[in-house]
Amino acid sequence: DELSNYAPMLSKDLCPIDFSKSAQEVHNKIRGLYPWPVATTKINGKLLKIHKSRILNECFTGVSGEIVDNNNRLVVMCGDGNCIEILEIQAEGKRKTDTASFLRGRKIEKGTIIGG
Repeated sequence: DELSNYAPMLSKDLCPIDFSKSAQEVHNKIRGLYPWPVATTKINGKLLKIHKSRILNECFTGVSGEIVDNNNRLVVMCGDGNCIEILEIQAEGKRKTDTASFLRGRKIEKGTIIGG
């Protein structure tokens, strides 16, 4: 008991993703905030909830928060030069879905900067 400590309460203030951090930190944040309160970001001013991601070992160039691949997947550059792939996403007022299904209904251009 003497070695235990208390963790702070989770709140929605923790939700926004900062893509200037390393890919590992971003991925851990997404995992840590699932299933509640869920990590969030903004694309074109609209809020998106990010439910699942994975770290990629592929090489891309870009700035942090930039979508570097949108061919049936969303790959986002992080601050350390590595990328994460968003696997499950939820748009405002919509259901959670896999990214490929999400992209069938929405056009997100390669090079778009996300964040917030």
